[in-house]
Amino acid sequence: EDRGQHEAGQAALEAALAAAPSDPATLSAYARLCVAAGKDLRAAHGMWLAALDAHPAHLPALTGLAALHTRERRWAPARALLHRALALAPHDASALGAYAAVLHQEALGAGNGTMLEEAGRVYSEAILLDPAEVETLCNLALLEAERGDAAKAALLYRTALAENPREVEALWQYAHLLLADRELPAAEDLLRQALALAPHHLDALCSYGLLLHKHKRALPAAKAMYRRALQAHPAHVPSLSNLAAVL
Repeated sequence: EDRGQHEAGQAALEAALAAAPSDPATLSAYARLCVAAGKDLRAAHGMWLAALDAHPAHLPALTGLAALHTRERRWAPARALLHRALALAPHDASALGAYAAVLHQEALGAGNGTMLEEAGRVYSEAILLDPAEVETLCNLALLEAERGDAAKAALLYRTALAENPREVEALWQYAHLLLADRELPAAEDLLRQALALAPHHLDALCSYGLLLHKHKRALPAAKAMYRRALQAHPAHVPSLSNLAAVL
């Protein structure tokens, strides 16, 4: 049922794009769908660029493309896009959350504790402006988990999922947190939900493979999960390494 709903949403967006190929809202929505499904990130990149060509001040495209650059560890273009977004809308919760995510990921790479504290402050500011901003709730949960506060992270994930039970990032990230605490049934249930919504989602596939491999010792099922991950992302090194371990 979830997969059917996803495909129906994709078909509706494709029909909307056929009718209005330059509509920035539709381009941005389709780009987000590509990212949420865990596939075709290049297509998402192109769609957000097309949205900005049509409407340079389109905030969802600015923040979405910035998030994609952040995911790819391209800090400078991510910051440039978010500076544009925040110049247009200084109190936009989504833009503030995306800016905090750049600070967060860059700080982790550089081992910069001051920048990490600033990321936490900006996440909190964004959530005060919009307590229902699910992506920011998930990112702050990640930061709290990295700080060692699993209880606070779990509360933030539950809050995110109360706002949107179909948020794939919240589902797999919360599952990953539960795996660390060996809460296997709950983690497996969340991963099943994530993969029902996004069957090609790399992180969910890898986490489920690890659960089957390391915790349940279900090696044939783990092997199948790692192979699914590699079908979607053939060069993914952790999946290659994990598959080699179960062969």
